[in-house]
Amino acid sequence: MTSALSGMPLGGRSVGGPRSSFERVIESLEACTGPVSTKRPMEAMARCPVHEDGTPSLSVRWTRGDRGGLVLLNCHGCGARAVDLVEALGLSMADLFDDPLPPRETASATGRAGRSPSQRRSGQRRGRLGRLPALLAVPEQDAAAESVAHVWVTAEVYPYVDADGRLVQEVVREECTACPQRHKTFKQRFVLGGERTKRKPEGFTPVLYRHPQVLRAVADRQPIFLLEGEKDVATAERLGLVATTNTQGGRAFPAELAGVLRGADVRVVLDRDGAGWDRGVGLHELLAGVEATVRLLLPVPTAAKSDFTDHVEAQHGVDELLSVHVEEVAAWAALGHAQRKHAGVEQALQQTQAQLAAAEQVGGRRKEAAQEHQRLARRWAVESEIRY
Repeated sequence: MTSALSGMPLGGRSVGGPRSSFERVIESLEACTGPVSTKRPMEAMARCPVHEDGTPSLSVRWTRGDRGGLVLLNCHGCGARAVDLVEALGLSMADLFDDPLPPRETASATGRAGRSPSQRRSGQRRGRLGRLPALLAVPEQDAAAESVAHVWVTAEVYPYVDADGRLVQEVVREECTACPQRHKTFKQRFVLGGERTKRKPEGFTPVLYRHPQVLRAVADRQPIFLLEGEKDVATAERLGLVATTNTQGGRAFPAELAGVLRGADVRVVLDRDGAGWDRGVGLHELLAGVEATVRLLLPVPTAAKSDFTDHVEAQHGVDELLSVHVEEVAAWAALGHAQRKHAGVEQALQQTQAQLAAAEQVGGRRKEAAQEHQRLARRWAVESEIRY
């Protein structure tokens, strides 16, 4: 998660109350990963904030329990722990519970004096208006969200070994063969004492893909290509390059791995998408902090999501990669965040229109139901203004 979002109390929701935890998580997901699909009350599917998620794989469900109620999170794609999911959303584990929420850290502990004025105003307005209504389906979303019985098959298993060559982790690439267009998902497995587990062991130390080769390249002062996925690394290795990546690709480069590249000549090839821009800005700052020489590069193909492999398959050489300044990448990253915010405004407007259409549909036959839809339309209309 980029510094532009991390640590913010998204949407200004810090109050408790029935189902407030669900609202908090949904609003954070909308701000972080884009629109959320709500299939039934208090259940939703969203893109996972921990791994590169082309198809929504994160299940979000509210249930009655401790402190009134709580949110259960389960990523069917990467199996990330709840603590990793909430951290990626800028929340805490306490935010998964309704009431009572523990007190927030004080200004003296955090170095800031609470929320910004705009966040306080938004929180006050939402507090008076109450929680957001459940999402109504709109025709365009219905067609796009048609349920498919996914059939996942293992396409590749990528081994991650430590400096001594011991297997410590695996990334499993799976592809769905049931959808019209094949799409992928990735799962992580940790290896402890020869046993494979989805749960990250306590005290686990991450490693880079091709970790021993990277260490040798740093020592020999060879350039290292830092890419967004294991498939791109294989492409680079066929060209005789030293290349690496990290688990979860474009989303989360572990800060503790920066030290491995201290003083190295690092060529960071970015994917042409929002995750790529965020990755470029974050890596430039992180690696500059360990005195690495960092060059940010783009593939020649300009189609969305083009990557290093696309560049090579389009018959372009390594020397044809386009050099780009970090400030330009930062501008693209800011645009990506603005587009995600815009999607939230559009969602609120669509819900306003859907509630008005529902009110018109019931008409005079059910006056109370029509009035309720009109009330909810006003609530969504105000929400669109707050988000704007």
